[in-house]
Amino acid sequence: MNPGMLVPKVPIYEQTIDLPTGDGSLAGAVEASSAREELTKAMRNKRRASIKEANFLKAMG
Repeated sequence: MNPGMLVPKVPIYEQTIDLPTGDGSLAGAVEASSAREELTKAMRNKRRASIKEANFLKAMG
């Protein structure tokens, strides 16, 4: 069995990681930008899901 499959996957927006900063090179800036975009998209999707849930619950009651 693969022990990596047993570890629960933590969403990126709940992880406590430092985002990479640009080290002055073009490759570093691209890596930092892509990491920020990934986090931004994940947080946006989470916010949208919570808004949809709140609207659904509001409509129920």
